[in-house]
Amino acid sequence: MRADLDDDISREEIVVNDKDYMDILWKYFELHSNQRMQLMNFFIVLESLMVAGLVSLLSSKNNLWLWECGICIGILFFAVIFYGLDRRTKQLIKLCEDSIKKLEQKSGGTDGSVTDWAGIFSKEECITRTKKEKWTYSRLFRIQYCFFAVIAIIMLLFIVCLSK
Repeated sequence: MRADLDDDISREEIVVNDKDYMDILWKYFELHSNQRMQLMNFFIVLESLMVAGLVSLLSSKNNLWLWECGICIGILFFAVIFYGLDRRTKQLIKLCEDSIKKLEQKSGGTDGSVTDWAGIFSKEECITRTKKEKWTYSRLFRIQYCFFAVIAIIMLLFIVCLSK
């Protein structure tokens, strides 16, 4: 299919100006950054419900250790899966950010330097590099994934020790 497309349309027929290219990049950035936040929201809701279910099972008088272990494994599983999804989404966002920065630098001057009127992506990178405090979304998200994973492992060990 791709070969057919290449045969029908030559490279010279596809012309995208900088404004249209920036619009495409911005929509791509917006899509994936919104997706990343939605993933985190869904992760927090899912893990919170699973922890609430685990606490409910632990507080009951019934001997449901197998279900409790299953929930702990589920919490750990989803922490790993959502961490992987977040890493991939971050890669897609970073790819787009790099393209936007190149376009901003192209618009900023003939030498490729970032001028005062250049875009927010280039300026944000400079500001982030000079700051001493490094509380990024990625770091905070990793803390959340690790928190739920550690809680799941501790609870799993606790349940296994109590069931013996």
